[in-house]
This record gives sequence, C-alpha cells and structure tokens, in this order.
Amino acid sequence: MPKRFISVILLFGALGFVTVGDIFLPRPWSSYSRNTREQINRLIVSLMPKPTPEPPSQQRETQQEEFLRRVQPSTEKKEN
Repeated sequence: MPKRFISVILLFGALGFVTVGDIFLPRPWSSYSRNTREQINRLIVSLMPKPTPEPPSQQRETQQEEFLRRVQPSTEKKEN
C-alpha cells in the first residue's frame, strides 16, 4: 500500500509540474517545467503522421472545367 501511494503522489506531482509548474514555481523551476512540456508536445506531434495531400487528378480538372463552362453561359444570359 505505501509503495502504491508514493507512486500515485509522484505521478500527480510530475503531472502538475508539467502542466502548471511554470505558473507558480520560482524562476529556474518554471523554465524547466515549460521546457519539459514543450519537449513532450514536440514528441507527441512527431509521432503523428504528416498529411500528404495528393495533387488533383486529371479527371477532377476536367470536371472543374466542365462546371465552369456550364456556369459561364448562364451568367452571360442573365447579364443580357
């Protein structure tokens, strides 16, 4: 029981240090807390896959051109 209690206290202490330590701790410790949080954020972001958008296909480009051809005559008729 005491080992588990101590490990829970250490876990919450570390979590508090990382999340809000830069708000209430003195100068050198607050910068350690902020740097630790930034490093954890960088690690988590680096684990996520980077999105790679595919270039538009030829079929999509032809669909866009066809749509524009259909829209342009209708706007010209309204103007006349």
